[in-house]
Amino acid sequence: MDSVFNAGNSSFGASFFEGELSIVFSSARPGNYIDEEDAKDGKESEYITDLFVSTNLGDGWEAPFRMEGPINSGQHDGAGQLSTDRTTFYFTRWDEDNKNECHIYVTKKINARWFEPQKLDLKVNVDGYRSLGPALNLDETRLYFASDRPGGYDGLDIWYYPMVEDGSLG
Repeated sequence: MDSVFNAGNSSFGASFFEGELSIVFSSARPGNYIDEEDAKDGKESEYITDLFVSTNLGDGWEAPFRMEGPINSGQHDGAGQLSTDRTTFYFTRWDEDNKNECHIYVTKKINARWFEPQKLDLKVNVDGYRSLGPALNLDETRLYFASDRPGGYDGLDIWYYPMVEDGSLG
């Protein structure tokens, strides 16, 4: 799989996407999204992670393509998971102002279009700390994530938050 998934400087955080035939993963590759201001400051696209999708064609994996819509930004975007109804995508984005922080975002797909991602509230993201690696349990009643927020044992701990019937956080 080196030629498909393990290109660039870093590839990680793979999970099933839109069924068992596609995988979404994070990768730092040349040509990743970078905004004009960062490019002027010398930031290089091959060191920024974007989210990619690849589908199993039966005789191998297709060339990965960057996720559509506003999901990828000039920040590190990665480690995401799609809901089983394929309409909600949770992922990690590093903070634009503080490179030591990252937060979990959510975006919804309506009429085949991903909407602008929204940072989850303080139930998941605590300012000044990292929250990353979102994962839904099998029946999607909990959102699991890693965080170094207060109340843990030390470093990154596994946390969860209950979901309510409409798929939002309780």
